Amino acid sequence: GKGVGRKLIDEIIKYSEQNNLKSIEVTTNKKRVENVLIYENLGFTLSHNKFTISIS
Repeated sequence: GKGVGRKLIDEIIKYSEQNNLKSIEVTTNKKRVENVLIYENLGFTLSHNKFTISIS
């Protein structure tokens, strides 16, 4: 792309550092491998899985 995602993450990291935040968490569907790879390329590491149930 045009690097918009990288710029956004850079600004979020800068804001987080200025406000003494300790971590940033994002959620994506790990079945969408391209999303997982994008976040890994931005410096994120996969740390845990989340379980949900949909109620109709």
